[in-house]
Amino acid sequence: MNLAPWHLGFHWQLAIFSLACGIASYYYPEGWIHWLVYVLFVITAVYMLTKFRLYKQNLWRRKHAQGTQIFAKLAREELAAAKKEQRDVNIPPLYVRLATNLLAPEHSTEFCNSDLLTESGRKEYYQRLVDAYPIVFTSKVKPEYHERALASIREDIEASQYGHDIVIAVAIEKAYGPVEATRYLLAMASGLTTRNGLFS
Repeated sequence: MNLAPWHLGFHWQLAIFSLACGIASYYYPEGWIHWLVYVLFVITAVYMLTKFRLYKQNLWRRKHAQGTQIFAKLAREELAAAKKEQRDVNIPPLYVRLATNLLAPEHSTEFCNSDLLTESGRKEYYQRLVDAYPIVFTSKVKPEYHERALASIREDIEASQYGHDIVIAVAIEKAYGPVEATRYLLAMASGLTTRNGLFS
């Protein structure tokens, strides 16, 4: 079954598990088994609905999930190859491979031939998003704090390190537009894409 998590926000295995719990609770109408599977059914159902709602509201989550999973797979392959060949892990080429997998051919070629593969190019790209769409960062901030909020995000960009996020950001821009890519930048700065936040 080819139902990737970035289509709905959750893995199809979880949907099957939730369905199985629902069926089990029907066939065991009494006793502790009924309540156990019923509680599991409710928890997984609420989780799936929440994830689906987030994915419908935030389009960037789809490309983020897709790109992160692809990059994780590429990283595992590189780690295995480096171990087999007894060499150091070489991460930079993985960004090119990620672009090839995540972007359309014409966009992938454009990305790989641009300065976005450099540290300065990545930062300039993000800074341009901040300059072009400041409202994304200030919409929930009091007017007197707008400049401080924008200065803070610019500082975070300059302090951040190169990563596969730039490929995902470009993929989001190509798929959903620059405003959504800017929302992705805000999400990274806010820590919504990783446990600690990309720019922490």
